[in-house]
Amino acid sequence: MTELSPLRPREFFAQNWSGEGEWTPRRALRRLPGPRRLRFETSTTWLTDELWVVHDTTTWEDGGVERRDGIATLIAPDRIRFTYDDMPGGTEITLRADGFDLAPYTMLIARPPLPVPQSRGR
Repeated sequence: MTELSPLRPREFFAQNWSGEGEWTPRRALRRLPGPRRLRFETSTTWLTDELWVVHDTTTWEDGGVERRDGIATLIAPDRIRFTYDDMPGGTEITLRADGFDLAPYTMLIARPPLPVPQSRGR
C-alpha cells in the first residue's frame, strides 16, 4: 500500500487546477488536423466531503471552448472515482504522499468538423 497524501481530498482539490497541452490524433484519426494546442481548467463544487461536482473547461487555440461536468466520489481514503457522461467506465485517481496516479481512461469525443474537398461543376 502506498503512503497516503498528507492532504484530505477536499484540501487536495480545493484549488482550481489549470494547465496547457497538446492534442495529437492517434492512428485511426490521422486524417484530422493536428496537433492542436489547448488550455485546460478545472474547479469543484462540493456536495459533501465524499461527493463533489467537477467542472472542466478546455479552450482550444482557435478559440473554441468545451465545458463538461462530472462527479467525483471518494471510494477509499486514497482513491477517488470520476464519472462523466463522455467517459465510459470512468476513471480513478490514487492519492500518494508525493502526488497522485491517474488510471487510464477512454473519452468519447464529438466528431470535429472535417474538411470536405470541393468539386468543380462542369
